[in-house]
Amino acid sequence: GDSYSPLLEGVDEGQHCSSLFRDGELISLRTNANKWITCTKEGGLEQVETSAPSEEAFFTVQQVSASAIALQSQDEKWLRALSNGTLTLASATEPAESDHFAVGLLVDSRIAFRTLMHNLWLRAEGSSGKHRVTLSDYPEPSPMEAFTFKVKQKGLPVPPNTDEIRGVNLGGWLVMERWMKPELFKGLNKRYGGEHLYCENASGAQRRRLQDHWESFIKKEDFEWLVKHGVNSVRIPVGYWILQEHAPFLHGALAALDNAFAWAEETGMTILLDLHAAKGSQNGWDHSAPAKLDEIMWDKDKSFQRDALDVVEGLCKRYGQHISLLGIQLLNEPHWDVCPNVLLAYYREAYRRVMQNSKPDILVFVSSRVGTEDDDARLFDIGSNVVLDIHKYQCHDVKFNGLDVSMHCDHATEVGKQIACTSASRLVSVGEWSAALPRTASDDENKQFISAQLQAYKKASAGFFWWSYKIENPSKAENGVTFDTWSFRKCVEKGWLNPEEFRSGTKWSVEEPSSISPPKKAAPRRKFLFFF
Repeated sequence: GDSYSPLLEGVDEGQHCSSLFRDGELISLRTNANKWITCTKEGGLEQVETSAPSEEAFFTVQQVSASAIALQSQDEKWLRALSNGTLTLASATEPAESDHFAVGLLVDSRIAFRTLMHNLWLRAEGSSGKHRVTLSDYPEPSPMEAFTFKVKQKGLPVPPNTDEIRGVNLGGWLVMERWMKPELFKGLNKRYGGEHLYCENASGAQRRRLQDHWESFIKKEDFEWLVKHGVNSVRIPVGYWILQEHAPFLHGALAALDNAFAWAEETGMTILLDLHAAKGSQNGWDHSAPAKLDEIMWDKDKSFQRDALDVVEGLCKRYGQHISLLGIQLLNEPHWDVCPNVLLAYYREAYRRVMQNSKPDILVFVSSRVGTEDDDARLFDIGSNVVLDIHKYQCHDVKFNGLDVSMHCDHATEVGKQIACTSASRLVSVGEWSAALPRTASDDENKQFISAQLQAYKKASAGFFWWSYKIENPSKAENGVTFDTWSFRKCVEKGWLNPEEFRSGTKWSVEEPSSISPPKKAAPRRKFLFFF
């Protein structure tokens, strides 16, 4: 009902977030009942239930002080709070003091607005037939004072709904990785871990084995299985040789990619295309198919950068208007030694080509250099439909050695808080994560670790993608850990991963549900933080 329901405490006092909005950005507010706050032709406000906000649902942000913003409608009227607890839209050249709002962030990425003059909350009433937009004097915001939102820039389309993306990677399919299917590399020296070195040294029989792999590793039945187990999107790594012949690579994987788009359309899934391997290699690791392991040449030769731009443009010309295309990732995991200015210039030009050759609601995924966050702010400036791709593993860094599972879960929780801060105003996706730990874990520990990560990563404003759907490696890693903890399918089949929790984000018991069904929505309740 409309009765006061305070938000439960749940945010660390020491958590800090930078300013959410920038001058000139356009934002739209979605209520707890999934309706958009929209300006009416009569000069009032209403709640409108649509899948995406209309132009009338966007307000231009003006930062009026270090602690407040004002919101201006598209017909240049200021959102104004009156002393009687009502709201109006007022015509004025500059915002008055009664137009000033402080903004607060909730741990689940929702926000609340408080008027500075009257100390009242912006409120969207939603029961007993009332759907007014008004003000309340509660000491803390209730769910009806909590909003999610979209940000866009003038001249760009409204970004699609992204917070429900629940995906897996189709790794090891169109870009080879030895550890994911070692049988393919049978008879080859262990040094030949990437696709360039494989194709350069493979016999005729081994090259035919790769062609068979494209046709058999992923089929339509896999897409159908994924949909049944809570997945609605796939991230498909591709190499720079996908569109045309590049020696020494075997050509022909494009037919498999075409099949993936057909299967996605038939099953209602979306596809994120990921340029996983650029010519010259952006990181020197085997999954970027370097000509020589650990050699990074992509940022040192302009012809390699031009080649990457041509690949991105070619993919967009082929798939850019496809109903199942979610987005395109411009480059996967650039190395920390890659020149940041070269990377940014490439991203800007690649973004321009994507927007020129794709449907207007496409998402463009970008990555900072591995292990750094220095690039993040500049990357977001490229466009409001840019998604920051981050990868979260707890098995590679030595700092995770010797931790018990509760410590791994605590770390995931802390990461979730950081994700929530950035997600409050920008699009963020956890593009790779898994259940892999630096040691062998019990069934219960695997369940706990996966659940903790799901609760953390569901805060990402552009969802997440598990790495990877399947691993065909019956052996164990050097530390004795099974590769099953990397495989989404194995984790489901072994009962470690609950598909319902994966799909909905709602924390369930470790018992596997009998079917995938929508959970009842419970209003999230969190403590409120002011910032600026």
